[in-house]
Amino acid sequence: MSTDGINLNIPEDLVDEIANRLVDRVVAKLADHLGQQETTPGRMAFSEAEASELLGVEPHVLREQRRLGRIEHSRIGRRIAYTPEQLADFLEGKGGT
Repeated sequence: MSTDGINLNIPEDLVDEIANRLVDRVVAKLADHLGQQETTPGRMAFSEAEASELLGVEPHVLREQRRLGRIEHSRIGRRIAYTPEQLADFLEGKGGT
C-alpha cells in the first residue's frame, strides 16, 4: 500500500480487516448514539465534535478530510454538520467529490 509516496508494504487483506473492524466499530457507535437520540425527535445531523467522536478520530483529522473533499458535509448557518448518511458514505469510501 502506498500513500503520498510512502510505501507501507501492508498486505491488502490486513488493510481490509482493519477497515472492516473500524466500520463495525463506528456503525455500532452510530447505532448506540442514534438509539440515545430517540428522545430528541427530528435530530438528523451531528456536529463536527460528535462526528469525530463517532468516527473515532480527532476533530482536526475530520476537518482535514472535509477540506480535502473526502467527506460530504452540510452547513447550518456557519456551522458544519454531518448526516448519518454522510458518515456512512465516508466509511464506505463513497464520500466527498
